[in-house]
Amino acid sequence: MGLRRHQVENLVLRGPIFYWRARIPVGFRGTGTNARLSLSLRLSDRKKASLVARRLNAMLLELEMVPKARMATKEQLAKIFALEAEAMRAEIEALDLAAKRTGTLRDPEHREADRQVGWAYRLLHTFGSGEDVSFEEGSETREALIEAGAQAEDLPFIEATYRAEREITNADRKGVTRSPFLRDVLHRMAQAELEDTPLHRDAAIEEIFRARADTLLASAEDTRKPKLTGERPPDRGSVAASAGSPPPRPAVFWAEEQPVARAAAEPDLRPEPPVVPVEPVTVQPPVAQAKPPQPKTARKDLPLTDFDTELENLISNRKNEWEDDTASDVRVLVGIFRGILEEHGVAHSGEITQEHVAALRQHFNHILPLYGRSPRLRALSPAALRAESKRRADEAAASGEKIELGLSRATIRRHLGNLDHFLKHLRASHFTVPEWTFEGLRPKKPPKGEIRLQQVKPKPEDIRPLFDIPFFTGRRSVEEPEVAGDNVFHSANYYLPMFFTYLGSRRKEFAGLMVDEIVQSDGHWSIQIKASEVRRIKNAQSHRLLPVPNELLRLNFIEYVERLRS
Repeated sequence: MGLRRHQVENLVLRGPIFYWRARIPVGFRGTGTNARLSLSLRLSDRKKASLVARRLNAMLLELEMVPKARMATKEQLAKIFALEAEAMRAEIEALDLAAKRTGTLRDPEHREADRQVGWAYRLLHTFGSGEDVSFEEGSETREALIEAGAQAEDLPFIEATYRAEREITNADRKGVTRSPFLRDVLHRMAQAELEDTPLHRDAAIEEIFRARADTLLASAEDTRKPKLTGERPPDRGSVAASAGSPPPRPAVFWAEEQPVARAAAEPDLRPEPPVVPVEPVTVQPPVAQAKPPQPKTARKDLPLTDFDTELENLISNRKNEWEDDTASDVRVLVGIFRGILEEHGVAHSGEITQEHVAALRQHFNHILPLYGRSPRLRALSPAALRAESKRRADEAAASGEKIELGLSRATIRRHLGNLDHFLKHLRASHFTVPEWTFEGLRPKKPPKGEIRLQQVKPKPEDIRPLFDIPFFTGRRSVEEPEVAGDNVFHSANYYLPMFFTYLGSRRKEFAGLMVDEIVQSDGHWSIQIKASEVRRIKNAQSHRLLPVPNELLRLNFIEYVERLRS
């Protein structure tokens, strides 16, 4: 296939894949004349490929104009991060100090603001300021924020802060203005002894965004602020009660040499009593009063017996996003995971470790792939299910058959994804859940198109026998659809197999058709696939119009729809 150039310099399309093909500057030795560098971007999306190509063009220009230019080292970037994080902590402490004067130090709105601004900087660090992410309902950004712990009411403020900071950063890059943020970036680069180049600026900006996000989110999580240290202040009630009474008589302390007496307010005319030697008194330091119990801020441990309760809370939170089948899959997964935890002697969520996540993954490799179809197998514990699966595989091998143990790649990915949802829900609900990762455990996602190729495509000779049964050729009556006869009833079950045969859409899209989804478009009868009260659709691309096949028009499908409509 030939190359097709696009508007972005050095970006070419070869077949479905974009390449970056640039001329190597003459100043570089050993390249010869008319030397080119060709690099596959492994991208088929034009927008993403354009962004990568522009960054590579900027890097090439920097190498050409500044031959001795060097990339920022990890130590320099770590220094920028540490300096910015320290500056942010100092600023937060200064704001706390100022809040003491107004009596708002304990105001939870301060931590809410820290958290919201922190999420905005987290988006800037993750996506950069070049990409304008979407906050619309159902968007990837919105779902990621909710899953990470952000609240729905936080999203308008997060979006406003994100867009404001993004506008400032982009204006700095275009040279439109020199904002205080750019001065901060240049100051951090100078502190890290980093040369001012476009690439170094981008690296410094990314570290500053990361430092601000980490510091602000950590400040929002610190519910113990302010920390009270030192002596306990006197109780105001006791001070007020004692305001009207005379002060207590001061104590007299004796030294070893001579007593120290308090001077009398009035002369005492009574005879002076004899002086009696007094042993020196050892003064004991006052006993510190016990501090009042501090409010609980630590996360709670969730017993395994309460997993089902939290699972139902999660399903309730996702009721507008999950179908019944998805909720059922999550229930199955949590039940398996609880059995794995019980097998390892875990009592509550705080004892879950990476070992238990790995044990669940290994469990999937040693069970029958279709165990879920058997109620008896579903009721077994994980250990018993593995033993029964091995026994059946051994029996099949002894009889010359072969049973492959282990769930499919797609099923394992779905189970681990559901586990991720559940553990994130527990953490967001303030339960103790140690760190976990699926890196190295989750099977790779199949390439686009591979799943479609794996699906069985029936041939015409495989489908033809379906239409030879009395249901379509004629039956005796409605009550006896399997007995041949002269009556053909045009009903939903009559037309449905034809839709699948001619159009091949998803099962629920046709099985859930409503009469108002049969419409006329430009004089032709069409099927409007959309979400309805009886079914959802997979994604926005699933909103579409499909033509009603001519064979169904001949078989009076429109008359059938009009009869139902009336």
